[in-house]
Amino acid sequence: MDNDPAAGSSIWPLIATLLLADQNVPVAFIPTAKGGTSINSWQPNSLNRGDTWTLYGSMYRRINAVGGVKAVLFWQGETDAIDGMSQAVYKSKLVALANSIYSDFGIKTVVAQIGDESDLSGNNLDNIRLAQQSAWNDNGNVLAGPSIYDVAIADYVHFQSNTELQLVANRFWAAIQKEFYNGPDGRGPIISSAQYNSTKTNIALTFTDDTLPLLPANGFSGITLKDNGVVATISTIAKTATNKLLITLGSAASGTITVSLGQGRTGTGATVPTDSSTYNLPAEIFVDYPTTQMDETAPSVTLSNPSSPKTASSTIVLSATSTDTVAVAGVTFYRGSTAIGSEVTSTSSQDTYSTSWDTTSVSDGLYTVTAVARDTSGNYATSTGVVVTVHNSPPVSAPVQSITTSYSSSGGSASSQVHNLLAMGNYTLAKQIAKQYGIILPMQNNPDQTIPANTNTPTSNSGQSFTRTLKIGMTNNDVKQLQAFLNAQGFAVNKSGAGSPGHETNYFGTATKAALMKFQLDHKTETLDLQRLKSPTGFFGIDTMKAVNKLLK
Repeated sequence: MDNDPAAGSSIWPLIATLLLADQNVPVAFIPTAKGGTSINSWQPNSLNRGDTWTLYGSMYRRINAVGGVKAVLFWQGETDAIDGMSQAVYKSKLVALANSIYSDFGIKTVVAQIGDESDLSGNNLDNIRLAQQSAWNDNGNVLAGPSIYDVAIADYVHFQSNTELQLVANRFWAAIQKEFYNGPDGRGPIISSAQYNSTKTNIALTFTDDTLPLLPANGFSGITLKDNGVVATISTIAKTATNKLLITLGSAASGTITVSLGQGRTGTGATVPTDSSTYNLPAEIFVDYPTTQMDETAPSVTLSNPSSPKTASSTIVLSATSTDTVAVAGVTFYRGSTAIGSEVTSTSSQDTYSTSWDTTSVSDGLYTVTAVARDTSGNYATSTGVVVTVHNSPPVSAPVQSITTSYSSSGGSASSQVHNLLAMGNYTLAKQIAKQYGIILPMQNNPDQTIPANTNTPTSNSGQSFTRTLKIGMTNNDVKQLQAFLNAQGFAVNKSGAGSPGHETNYFGTATKAALMKFQLDHKTETLDLQRLKSPTGFFGIDTMKAVNKLLK
């Protein structure tokens, strides 16, 4: 240890108090510290480990005198920073020291990172701090101690005030507790990636940590960003997820982007990101961390047309296939805004996902189903919705003739019976009766819509056959006749206004296409001429024309 605070100031009694409260056992520290030393001063005499003329030999003798210790707590490096020692040299000597301690005593060394020093250059501070941090990560005999780069020290290099001493003691204890007493969290957040968007205006930082979310909620500082080595202006830093920060630049970067936290003295007194553990451990420093371009391409997802059951208590099988080259994290199926299948996850690209939708508890009608895919970069894509017919209610078994012959010409009882048939889900019989008495059916996904009273007059295209195909964008009288047909069959182009019953137009627009698709889907399994349709198209082609003309006879 190399700790030289002002007289009467020390973190060790504070750490002992924390350890005693946690473990309920006596604790003692064996001091071997000497202030103002270099890492070179702590190297052992290779011929005589116990050479008392060396600092290592003095430590060696004291450890043996007490019969062994649990660990060495090492806090040193300011002198080497002043001397301008390189990162590589300091790390090699620190690792050599820790390896010697482990070889001689079978114990590991907990290494604290040096704090602020007002008369040091930023580069010299970075060299020692990064060397210590690198040794934490690379050598099993060097354990991570506290990060204290963010503490604004009132007295040059020594931690002296009660607040400063308690803060360092808490962080040192967190490291000790994690390594030796199964503590929850001993290190602060560590950066795992930095990615810029296509316009180079935003940079997303992702961290890993044992205890999230990152804190505080906002007001971060101590982060610097460079564009081709020149410090760029940061407009805002915002937390966008429990482990993510988003940097927004004042103007777009034009070259290579690097990002730093706590570089030199920029972290001193700053509001740096911390974890949410008991002691709010600060994120570990990084200097000129490289960035990569983020994936902003949404995955592609196609949703197959699920089967539409016509019997009670049915289950529909839904499936979606991702065609994205980026690994897809999952697909969720929705009916409207309600999820009808739990998210299916994957770690590879171009996978097929499937889930089942139990229709037992839903009302009969038409439902639009969509699939939303999410890739591992957080991009989303929504499939084109498919229309599913749910028909759980049992059909009415009475012959059509025995029902229709009892209707009066006024149409009132016919409308009532059609309404009852729709409520029971027997759309086929309801349409046959409606056609005979000229009743306009409601939309199938809204069977409670009021049915207009029967006028006992045929529809405008009754008995008229279509002779040409129609598609979106066309304008002619055949389109108007098609709209009238769809309205009469219960597939209203619009509930009111243009295209609604009695207000048909000559224009084939998106509303006409949507109504035609519902007709095609409903007749796909009931009309021979539409058997070849794999899915509703909204195109009034040969097969659809044949089916319509058959119904018009």
